[in-house]
Amino acid sequence: MMKIISIISLILFSQVGIGQDSVLAFDEFLSKVVNHHPLSLSASYKVKIGDGKLLKARGSFDPKLSSNLTQKRYRNKDYFTNLDAGFKIPTWYGINIKGGYENTKGLYLNPESNTPNNGLWNLGGSINLGKGLLIDQRRAILKEAKLISENSILEQKLVINQLMLEASVNYWNWFKAYNNQLIYKKALTVAEERFKNIKTSAEFGDKPFVDTLKSFITLQERKLSLEQSSLFLQNKQRSLEVYLWHEGNIPLQIDGLNPAIYEGITFPQPQKEMSAQIDNWTASHPEILLIKNNLEISRIDLKLKRENIKPTVQIRYNSLSPEIEDINFNNYDIDNYKWGAKVSVPLFLRKERGELRISNYKLKDLEAKTILKIEKTKFEIEKSLNNWESFNNQIKLQIKNLNAYKDLYLAEKKLFKLGESSLFLLNFRDNERINAQIKYIKVLTDGLMEKAVFDYQTFRY
Repeated sequence: MMKIISIISLILFSQVGIGQDSVLAFDEFLSKVVNHHPLSLSASYKVKIGDGKLLKARGSFDPKLSSNLTQKRYRNKDYFTNLDAGFKIPTWYGINIKGGYENTKGLYLNPESNTPNNGLWNLGGSINLGKGLLIDQRRAILKEAKLISENSILEQKLVINQLMLEASVNYWNWFKAYNNQLIYKKALTVAEERFKNIKTSAEFGDKPFVDTLKSFITLQERKLSLEQSSLFLQNKQRSLEVYLWHEGNIPLQIDGLNPAIYEGITFPQPQKEMSAQIDNWTASHPEILLIKNNLEISRIDLKLKRENIKPTVQIRYNSLSPEIEDINFNNYDIDNYKWGAKVSVPLFLRKERGELRISNYKLKDLEAKTILKIEKTKFEIEKSLNNWESFNNQIKLQIKNLNAYKDLYLAEKKLFKLGESSLFLLNFRDNERINAQIKYIKVLTDGLMEKAVFDYQTFRY
């Protein structure tokens, strides 16, 4: 079953243009992750949810039509017929525009409800002069929804950025495991040939038989190292496959695909002018923008709480006209109107003052956390850049050491062939060379991981 899945996976990889030469490049791998990983798709849904919340908040300003018809008839008498239809248009500035039509008939109408035979048209509105003049719940929700919509985009970037970092670390671990295994394979081949040659020389009396035992022990150690590296590679490959998916949430396997050889990897060089960009990277960091948006949401909430301290003062006015044709400025009569006023205020305002106090201290708490977050983010970027620059220097030094150990081994090998060296020294130089290769791969991989951390801190993915 696993073999069938692997074959299908390879076919799918070839269809999407990955692994044509059996090498899964780092950039190709990241492209596959960002386009098809379930977390990446889930992050895109956050944006859609944010858009939905914004649409919902804008709905508070939608115009509304209404109609209400009430009739009463009892024992062949029409008690009353009340028709009340109209519209309401909320505006951003707290003014509600209202208009409508009333028509009432019947034997037992309340006198104040009487209308002309053709009904009565009205047009006017209401405004809050106290609480709700500068901001109200509806306007506050819409402002917050806009910021929440922006936050959903920032949260999407954060999720994808974290996903890219984790995927990058797993890729370079796979890269290290694969190249370590290659080195141990080559080392085992050398040990097998050496054991075979020394055994033949010992049989002809050219070498002591104790050298055969020494070379056999070295051969067994190389087999053990290869077995351990193969297990490590298998586990790292499986960890990497967690990040590889095809369209439709189909998991992929990478059997038959390999990372690049370490000798073909060029370590990216940090630029000198990067230090001058740290403040810009900090200011544009999504986590900073996210916390600043949350800070603005808290300010909106505080402004609303301050508005709630004010008394409620609402003025309503409607002009009246018995005929629709009269709704023009030529026939308009200012004496036909209906108006009203509403004033109310709690005596102690304990609830409102309590909510205001809570919002005020929440804002102060968030402001302090924002300052701390900015400094921490700036420090993390600086640290990551310093680490990248340090690994760049370490890798250059390690390359020199690696070349020196190779030269020592080749010189010792030449002396051994001439009979001027011992098997002990040859194995010692060979182990030094292998360890230098393993150490170089480790330093190179750590450096590439640190470069991935720098890209994560500065959102360069």
